[in-house]
Amino acid sequence: MKPILISLKDLKNKPCKEYYNYIMDNYGKDKLFNPLIIIDELNGDYGDVSWLIANCKKYQTQEMINYYKSLNPKYWNVSWLIGNCKYYQTNEMINYYKSLNPNYEDVSFLIYECEFCQTQEMIDYYKSLNPDYNNVLWLIKNCKFCQTDEMFEYLESLKE
Repeated sequence: MKPILISLKDLKNKPCKEYYNYIMDNYGKDKLFNPLIIIDELNGDYGDVSWLIANCKKYQTQEMINYYKSLNPKYWNVSWLIGNCKYYQTNEMINYYKSLNPNYEDVSFLIYECEFCQTQEMIDYYKSLNPDYNNVLWLIKNCKFCQTDEMFEYLESLKE
């Protein structure tokens, strides 16, 4: 992958203390650096890469999607990235997320958190995971999109 150099100014949010101090000590406030090398040097993982992607537009590319997938992230990290980065709110990423076999709690939170995921397809997928009564109740209570006759009927069917 071609290196993408950035400065702290390219980040939407300030990195955690460990990364920020490392960058300041080694590059200062304005010098360019390759954040993937820093993540590797600090023994970071796919969670750190997903934070970088969500906070730096320069890293929101198809090449980074492919790199990120090569790290074999856990489903909860993929759902966090989908929920926190509009660039990753795509059918490709939803299908990748589903391929990781997320549990229904994570799917319900993603539906709640991410408007892109508030679709009939995601509701059907969620139901296919056989969520329990309390999780469905939580989703209906907290997500306006799920406050439908269909979801209320589904909730009632779980009482039996």
